Amino acid sequence: MRQRIVETRRSRKHRLELLPILSPERMRAEVSEELKSHQFERDSSTSMKRRDQDVDLIWDESSGLFEVRLSHRERIRAEVDGEITTEIEDQKRATDERLESELMHQEQKINQKLDEHFETILEKVDEELESMLLEIQQAVHKKALIEKAGRLGEIETVEDQNGEVVIRVKV
Repeated sequence: MRQRIVETRRSRKHRLELLPILSPERMRAEVSEELKSHQFERDSSTSMKRRDQDVDLIWDESSGLFEVRLSHRERIRAEVDGEITTEIEDQKRATDERLESELMHQEQKINQKLDEHFETILEKVDEELESMLLEIQQAVHKKALIEKAGRLGEIETVEDQNGEVVIRVKV
């Protein structure tokens, strides 16, 4: 009997476009704060991550890219039932070839199935991620505009009307 572990990964990247309202450091900090409200956790000093089943959503602060990463790990086994040859070397070689052939066949089937499955999942996650990125972008821009307006004077009112933010400042 032989066994092998098949690991498969697929990923797609999306850029979060932000206007340079504040310094890049402040904009990244605002994105990090907003991501916390979407169940992202700090993964390293420069990235945040959220895991949903087999899907990882990773934000890299330095590049401004979101990565959707799917991964799967599966153990496959192969056993050979066959004739016993008189020569031990012939038997071993034939057995090894059949085992290797069976493992390769299983691995190809798994990869084909996963490709189809991953493509379906990636399409769904991409749609959800695009919606989330738009929401994050709007929230971060709004916070940044309020912060910048606060530097000009006392903020009297902030109105958010259908995605348009109106900030009245007393100078």
